Amino acid sequence: MTKRASRRQLTGKLRRKCLRRASANSRWLHLYAGESSARQMIQLCWGCSAYAASISMTLATGLVALHSATTDPNIITVIDSLFQLCIGSTVIYCTFAQQLFQLDGELFDIPTIEEEESHQFRESNHLRLDHRLDDVFAKKLTNFPYMQLRRMYNCFGLRDVARQSRDGEHIYVHTGHFHKGTPCCYKYHPEEMFLYVFTKMATGMSAQKIVDAWFGGDYTRWVFGYRWCIWYLDERYKNIIGHQSLLRYLDDFPRFHRCIEAYCQRDRVYTDKQTHVREVVPGIPELPQHFSIFGFIDDSHEHVCTPFAGPDGDFQGAPRRREYDLAQQAIYSGYTKLHGIKTENVLLPNGISTCYGPVSSRRNDRGVLNSSGINGFLESIQMNSPVVYKLLGDGIFGLGLSCIVSYYRAAVGRPLTQDEKDVNSALKAARITVEKHFSQQNVVFRICDYRDGFKLAQKHGYAVEQLRVCYLLVNCYNCMNGDQAGSTNTFGCSPPKLEEYLAL
Repeated sequence: MTKRASRRQLTGKLRRKCLRRASANSRWLHLYAGESSARQMIQLCWGCSAYAASISMTLATGLVALHSATTDPNIITVIDSLFQLCIGSTVIYCTFAQQLFQLDGELFDIPTIEEEESHQFRESNHLRLDHRLDDVFAKKLTNFPYMQLRRMYNCFGLRDVARQSRDGEHIYVHTGHFHKGTPCCYKYHPEEMFLYVFTKMATGMSAQKIVDAWFGGDYTRWVFGYRWCIWYLDERYKNIIGHQSLLRYLDDFPRFHRCIEAYCQRDRVYTDKQTHVREVVPGIPELPQHFSIFGFIDDSHEHVCTPFAGPDGDFQGAPRRREYDLAQQAIYSGYTKLHGIKTENVLLPNGISTCYGPVSSRRNDRGVLNSSGINGFLESIQMNSPVVYKLLGDGIFGLGLSCIVSYYRAAVGRPLTQDEKDVNSALKAARITVEKHFSQQNVVFRICDYRDGFKLAQKHGYAVEQLRVCYLLVNCYNCMNGDQAGSTNTFGCSPPKLEEYLAL
């Protein structure tokens, strides 16, 4: 498929084009000085030189008229000197403008020969799991070794979807267009689609970079395939990603509580790497009955691209589009001063997490808690249980709920006792694992580390589904590798097998 040349081969610079045809990322308003100053400075100097040359020529013309109107030899001498100065300035400014014009053309103009060349997309490499994929290459692409990729591929059911297609081997994704009444579709091999999705989520790179580096083929084709696979995984495992999957672990709540209590009973050793001073904090004898906790609850915030952002016009200093103020305010958090989405997460001691959302970051943690209804859900599933197990959250979750608890808090005239301080210290040390779990997601899947990976208000958006699938895949990673924040390393509680976790 031939595409129009957009860069100068000699310099790699983008072609000159009107702002209306430029993408939002190439407009001057969206670039910092280091990206836009070179072209802007060249064209600014070019225009100033041309303007100065025209002014000098105008002055020279006026001096010629003044020379013909006077007969005083002293004035004529002065006029001749000024005329020579204006003519010299005109020549200098015209030469400078011509040089800048040539420099701008060499950097940003695409020659006719280059324009007429055939620019083809890179030929598809047809990557598969069975060949040309060793552990080193697989971990470079997806952060998973080959055998783990094979296990996940067998569980995801993409092969079954391909068997139900028209040829029994490929997945067909409808583009939304029709040709003579027949839907237009892109054809994908399920293994190649699987590898592309994991590569994009693990590296966070754009589709163009991934295609040029490894996969090859049409960029638009891969955009459709990635979006379809994200929607497919989110719909297939919606009951595993959400809080409703806590019902699967209902019988394990007592074991989870014992693991957390055992961790709080251990002595904690803190070492200062600079002074090599070791501080041993003794554990507590047991958790109070009030803290019959089986997991931890917290909210995670993800920075997203500002929706409907852009100037209202193609001129320097153009105002923002005022009609989209409400849409941008809807996801703006005054606490973090960023546009974003947030999820409510529950982390179990075995390294498995569930999430609710994502919702707007405009809500605080209490608002998301009321929206998720997790407290009522935990009450309903433990209605006949002799012990009601609870989730532990930070201070904002201290609402006096039956299944959501927080630390001991001092009141007016009632300071905390030493035993209560010790309990709070032990619980905070255990609960810090949920923060490490959030950071692990950004390490394994770099797409969560860039706001460009989450774009809302798109025609066929998938940012919300993509974030939920990231939590799903982090759980899959922990099932096969263990959780560095929790599970066996911290609480001595092993995660389930991958096939058990993904069982529908």
